[in-house]
Amino acid sequence: MFPNISRARKWYHSTQDGLVRLKYVVHRASVEGISQMTADEIFGMTEEEWRKYLKDRLEEHELYASLALLASCEGAIRQDMEWRVNNRRRHHLRFRRISTGSYVKLSSIINRWRMALGANSHVDGHLRKLSHLYVGRNALAHGRARPGDVGFVVVWEHLRKIEQKWKQEVPDFQGF
Repeated sequence: MFPNISRARKWYHSTQDGLVRLKYVVHRASVEGISQMTADEIFGMTEEEWRKYLKDRLEEHELYASLALLASCEGAIRQDMEWRVNNRRRHHLRFRRISTGSYVKLSSIINRWRMALGANSHVDGHLRKLSHLYVGRNALAHGRARPGDVGFVVVWEHLRKIEQKWKQEVPDFQGF
């Protein structure tokens, strides 16, 4: 099953909850249900050590979750392109030309959509925003992002709005 942005959001919240709940293991003799690696790392921490540990893990989680969210979105856009080409759906000719044989940059796919819909389309600005989000994603994926650079909730809200506007313009768009 391919992850979509809704599933990425559920994962983000459930794993964030799990990190916060680890506090209950710090001073307990029983670490049932916790990996040995995590138990060794957190058992017996002082309150100050715990706060720093949790802050660091939540910052890492924010970066990884944002990356997972953008990866899910990218995968869905690529799947839509393949579906469009293979099923001769609206705009399939634009994508067939770039999808034969080799890897296609996401920016090329987004730019094809922008050309297909036109600069005056109400979704064009949203597609430009999507391209900008992937500049941030590339910094994140290549180790150049710092905690606070890419926030999951902000990215999530942008993607939902972009998806909504895109589907209004292209009703058969498969979404993220």
